[in-house]
Amino acid sequence: MSLVTLDKVKVELTADQLVAAFKQLPSEDQAKVWQAIDQRQWQTEFRTLLERIHARVAADPITEEEIDAEVRAVREARRAAQGRP
Repeated sequence: MSLVTLDKVKVELTADQLVAAFKQLPSEDQAKVWQAIDQRQWQTEFRTLLERIHARVAADPITEEEIDAEVRAVREARRAAQGRP
């Protein structure tokens, strides 16, 4: 059971009670609650993704010149596959 304080009013709610209260909200208010929860989850997942990207960059750095060369090679391969010069 969790203790929730709202405007100096304290209420103890279980997760089931909180879910039941959520279901009683109008759909517009449910959307607000869901957005707040989803935004926090999205931020956590995005932060984790950035950490993974930074770890890979540190482990296998690549220069702008290498990126440009790779892009040119892929474009040339596509053109050749399409029969274009």
